[in-house]
This record gives sequence, C-alpha cells and structure tokens, in this order.
Amino acid sequence: MLYAKSFFLESSKSHLNFCQVSNNKGETTGQAIESCLLEWGIDNILTVTVDNASSNNLIIKYLKRVISNWATNILSNDFMHVRCCAHIVNLIVCAGLKDIDDSVVKIRNAVRFVRSSPSRQLVFNQCAERLKIGSKKSVCLDVATRWNSTYMMLDAADKFDVIFMRLEETNPRYLSYFEVDSKGKQKNLGSPTLEDWEKARSFVKFLKLFYTVTLKFSDSLYVTSNSFFHELIFMHTSISQLCRSEDVYVSKMAKNMMAKYKKYWGGIKIHKIFCCMWQLC
Repeated sequence: MLYAKSFFLESSKSHLNFCQVSNNKGETTGQAIESCLLEWGIDNILTVTVDNASSNNLIIKYLKRVISNWATNILSNDFMHVRCCAHIVNLIVCAGLKDIDDSVVKIRNAVRFVRSSPSRQLVFNQCAERLKIGSKKSVCLDVATRWNSTYMMLDAADKFDVIFMRLEETNPRYLSYFEVDSKGKQKNLGSPTLEDWEKARSFVKFLKLFYTVTLKFSDSLYVTSNSFFHELIFMHTSISQLCRSEDVYVSKMAKNMMAKYKKYWGGIKIHKIFCCMWQLC
C-alpha cells in the first residue's frame, strides 16, 4: 500500500517496513521501495498494489525498469501493476454520490444538532428510552468526503427517525435550528421529513451493497484476491439493476457509477492475475 510521502511494504498480509519519503514524485518512492526490497532480500515480485494516483504509474514504471535486470523477475513484470480494488470501489461509489441529495444533507444536519453538545445528546437518549427504541446503535456524524461514513450515519439515524420527528414536535431548540431566518430563508434546508427518511432507507440499501464489497476486499485475516471476480460480477449486476430503478435519483446515481465501473473494469480491463485466481478456486 502506498501513501503520499510514506509507504508500507507488505508480504503475505504482514507489514515488513514503513518508510518516509522526501516527496511525492514517483521515482523517489520507487527508489525507496527498491531499497527496502534489497534490504530484506526480496527479489521475487509478482505484483505491486497501488491506488489510482497518477504518481503511482511512475512508481510502477521505475520498479519495472529496475527489476527487469534481476534474475528472478516473474513473467517479465508484465502483470506487476495492480490497482487497489477497494480504492476503485470508493471511486465508483463517490461518482454516484457526487450530486448528493438534499435528504442526506437534512439528516446530516439533524444528527449534527444532536451531536453538538452533551445536553442535546442526553435529551435524545432520554427520548429514545421513553419511546422504547431498542437499537443499541447511536447516531454518528459522517465525514462528507468518506461515503462509507455517510452510509453508517444514515444506517444508524434510520433507527431513530421517530425520535427526530418527536424532537420536532417537542424541542424548541431543535425547531429553531431549522427555522426561517430574518431574511425569510430556511436554515439548513429544514428538518428531515417522512419523505427524507424514506429516501434515506433507499440510500442505505443502495450503499450497503458496496460497503459489504469494500469490507471483503479490505479484510486482513484471509486471502481476498480469489473473491475478486465474484464480487466484480455482483457489483455489475447490482448497479445494472439499480440503473433500471423507478426511483429517478437512485437510477441517476447508478448510471454515474456504471460509467466509472466501466472506466476501470469494463470490457477486457480486468487484471489477468485476478482471472487466474478465480479459475484456480
């Protein structure tokens, strides 16, 4: 796994090294990886997994050039460059969420109100006890740039929709948080409505598919490369079905995702190593 200004060197799911590099230039990082490989006596390299940053293309180019002179290079390094599957899933989902719906924003603002102070959280918890809400989850605020955190926020908040509706009826502070300002403009797009919560449930079902795939790709307790092809087919089938959804917004999101899916995995763009792994299983 490679990161800006640093990288991990892994072998069979074990971390061998963690190094700082002086800049983000591909050749600089490539030289640092080369030094680590030589230091650890690793000279059999089949693949290097990186995300889709453009600088990583230069890293792979440098390593191919260097390792081509090693007597142990495998398959002439033709299959060295492997793009991180979890990162591609992230890009696919982000393409679907780029025009995020107002319903998600409303729910995010409602959660932000509850999470903004201990006293508000206490009132929320007391209301949950009175209404006998059995969920053990608590509301959590997402990071807008991380779609998986948005999924977890919506999934948790959905269990407490009745409480948010009750706050609107009984809590003056909650009402004032969304009330019309002196210029007649609605603050924070207004509080979530029943329609917003219905949309949120659709988003949760939508995002859960890709959240599950991401967990499978990112697991560190078992080999994941052999499951790639199955998950790929699952994603393609799911997105295709969502493209035909009667929900216009869901359909639009799915079509944006399908375009990104085809960019990385359409046609014959699947890495041949993954195809071999699938055939061997």
